[in-house]
Amino acid sequence: MGLKVENSTILIGQNVDAEPARPLCLEDCLAHFTSVEVLVDAHICSGCGAAVKREKQLTIEALPNVLIVHLKRFDALGSRKVTEVVDFPTDSPLDLGPFLSKWRAKANNKSSLPTPHLYELNAVVNHHGDANKGHYTSFVKDGGLWFLCDDHSIKHVDLETVKHSEGYLLFYIRKVMAVAS
Repeated sequence: MGLKVENSTILIGQNVDAEPARPLCLEDCLAHFTSVEVLVDAHICSGCGAAVKREKQLTIEALPNVLIVHLKRFDALGSRKVTEVVDFPTDSPLDLGPFLSKWRAKANNKSSLPTPHLYELNAVVNHHGDANKGHYTSFVKDGGLWFLCDDHSIKHVDLETVKHSEGYLLFYIRKVMAVAS
């Protein structure tokens, strides 16, 4: 699973050759992205000449008020649409606190952790079709209710319909807005 942060958008894609035993979970994807990675090439110490194992870890430095998660649904090399189910929070908050740089630093020091950074899902864009053609629809939350927007029609849908959709873009709004400095 790969994840890329561009501005306030997170891009998530899966190795299309892998068959997951269970649906992918958005939080698991984020945890994998921010886990420690051992680099293949060792660093040669200039003092003693010994090969030193190197690691890297990606974390998120700052969070936006509106978070857009882009699920990679197209495999350009295989010319196919990726249809694997991704379980994303719909009726519970998404907590991005554990993926922040300052959260990881405090967790490693065993000191008190910062407060959570909670996001609520407010819209989902879906793609229907294949890699060559298709149609886009969206689910939008208004007043606690979910609506399907499809060209010229808007209709009320239940939460289960949103949960089981083939989400392509997920729009999360921060529950406590950060003030721009």
